[in-house]
Amino acid sequence: MVAVMPMPPDAPDLSAWPGLEVLGKLSCGPRQQVWLSSARGQRFVIHRGSRSAGSLDWELRLRSFLSSAGVKSPPVLPTSAGRPRDGLVYVEEFVSGRAPGSKGEWALVASLVSRLHDRTRGYPQRPGFRSAAELLSSPRGGDIDLDRMPQDVVALVRRAWALLPPGPTAVIHSDLRPQNLLIQEDTCVLLDWDEAHVDSPALDLAALPGPEPRPASDLSPAGSQLAALAWEVATCWRAEPDYALGCLDELRLRCAEMADL
Repeated sequence: MVAVMPMPPDAPDLSAWPGLEVLGKLSCGPRQQVWLSSARGQRFVIHRGSRSAGSLDWELRLRSFLSSAGVKSPPVLPTSAGRPRDGLVYVEEFVSGRAPGSKGEWALVASLVSRLHDRTRGYPQRPGFRSAAELLSSPRGGDIDLDRMPQDVVALVRRAWALLPPGPTAVIHSDLRPQNLLIQEDTCVLLDWDEAHVDSPALDLAALPGPEPRPASDLSPAGSQLAALAWEVATCWRAEPDYALGCLDELRLRCAEMADL
């Protein structure tokens, strides 16, 4: 069931999509606002992000490119002028499905994620973002600003990122929570590409439960999970501080248990 909040006073201007009616605001993360809408009996989801126009264009182009490769995301509804967005607002079809639960469904997710990585080797970086390897020496990228974090925390997350293999990078979804994975019979649809960028595929694969396909490297599942946990600490430090501190406690505990870190 979709939880709809009361109609907000800051509903987006939908004049670029004639006939689209806002029904209410959906629960959403701290980096973008999301509304449920409808037109002619069909439901749609409206997104208004906080990233740059170039960053949003990168995301929408990526999703269009991946659709032909069998990596599914909700289809984007163009404006009446045929554009994919209006300012920082875009509209996509509402997609129903269920979160993965069985081993077979998670295997389907793993296959889809591997296809995402395989199809985007050498893909250009999202504007304003940097990979974990680049953040070993650079202070900022995407939602991360290491200059605004305590230096002992910065040292810890960088030690975890240093565990990532030096192999080729690819586009990673970077937010593979069950609520962003919709199973539809024999396929999976990936939602919420707001954090997608070019990085080590190991950061995505760490989110998959149980044994999962991994790039050929000497990085253990525990090592990839440490690096992914460090990413959560850094990317959520300002936007979701309570969550970031919880991840930091877990990161410190896991690091203490690893003799090689």
